[in-house]
Order: sequence, then structure tokens, then C-alpha cells
Amino acid sequence: MVCKTIVELSGWTPFITKLEDTLGLDRYTANFAPMLAILFIGARMHALQIGPKLDSLQRWAQVCFYGCIASVFVQTLSAILIHFCVECECKEGPSEGELVFVMTNQTLAAVVNSIRRVSLFGHIGDFIALMILVSYLE
Repeated sequence: MVCKTIVELSGWTPFITKLEDTLGLDRYTANFAPMLAILFIGARMHALQIGPKLDSLQRWAQVCFYGCIASVFVQTLSAILIHFCVECECKEGPSEGELVFVMTNQTLAAVVNSIRRVSLFGHIGDFIALMILVSYLE
């Protein structure tokens, strides 16, 4: 919406076009945030239900919360920075929420995609650990 407002006020520029394309594709990464919020609230409510006097989750669960947040942040930031800093084309991947960077430098493309995939695997691992916490915490 910010890009559309800028276009209406000042007109199209190459920077605004690229920014709009980048943010449009980056919404797939940001779609993880609402799911994580519901999981965090559920884990917190379950922990308070089990032990209201303690008023906190286990340390490893809190680390998983931060790990999930950090992985979404890394994926979102990398999609924005790579699209602006490196000459590349960003496409929607074969699965939902996946972005693929097509670059002429294959080494750089492999490094960028590796960072995003490691971040995604960390996100999935933390997510599974938190689901186990919610399911089996007694």
C-alpha cells in the first residue's frame, strides 16, 4: 500500500517498481508470522494452565520462540536485501512460501539459497519442538 501511495503521488520509478515486486514476493515469507503467534499464545496459555505459580515456560521453549522469530526475520531480510543488493530475479518456488533467487553467479546463488534453507530448517525444527511442548506439557 505504501508503494501504491508513492506511485500515486510521484509516479513510477524503477526503484518503486523493484520495491513493490520484492515486497509482493516477500509476503510469502511473512505468512509464517500469524501461525507462529497462535502457537506462541497457545504454548504460553498451556504453560500457565499447568503451573500458574511458575509463570514461565522452560528455557528451551523460550529459546525455540526466539529461534522461530529469528528464522522468519532472516528469511524476510535476506529476500529484501538480496533483491536490492545483487542483480537477480526473485521467483516464487515450487512449494508455497518458497522463494528462489535466479542469479548469473551460481556460487552466490547457492550461498544465498543455502542460508535461506538453513534458516527454514531451523524454523521447522523450532516449530516442531514447540508443538511437542504444547502437546505433551503436563
